[in-house]
Amino acid sequence: MAFKNVTVSEDYFQGHFPGTPLMPAVLMIEALTQVAAALILDHAGPSQAARVSLRGVNAAKFRRNVFPGDRLNLEVTLGRTRSRLVKVHAQASVDGQLVAEAELLLAVELRVVVAIQPAWRDPRDRDNGERKRGQHSMMSNDRAPAGAPGRCSPG
Repeated sequence: MAFKNVTVSEDYFQGHFPGTPLMPAVLMIEALTQVAAALILDHAGPSQAARVSLRGVNAAKFRRNVFPGDRLNLEVTLGRTRSRLVKVHAQASVDGQLVAEAELLLAVELRVVVAIQPAWRDPRDRDNGERKRGQHSMMSNDRAPAGAPGRCSPG
């Protein structure tokens, strides 16, 4: 469960609607989606690198308008999980009255975190790859004699 304090200073109230400001339904869905994503990521654990994205909204119903000054209570319940898709039942209420509900379909994408390994170094290099200006190296089996094409020579 989470909540959002709806304040008149939010940008969307400037145009939705002048004289009668109310929270757009799509932003209620966005708030519910963010709460669901936080819950899913919490279940994944801190060791997992994951991203959650909204894939679908089903059976959305908006029962009452939400105005500046309201406290929007957001409640989500994880449902069936199939592969990387999670169904979530989401509800928003104000003062105990249901204002919106929907079934959300969220995709969970696990990202692989790869540690970058140092580049290969010739074990015969005593400076461990730190070269002086103007010097270059090649792999041992690709070394060319001095003055050969492709060979860098100082100055």
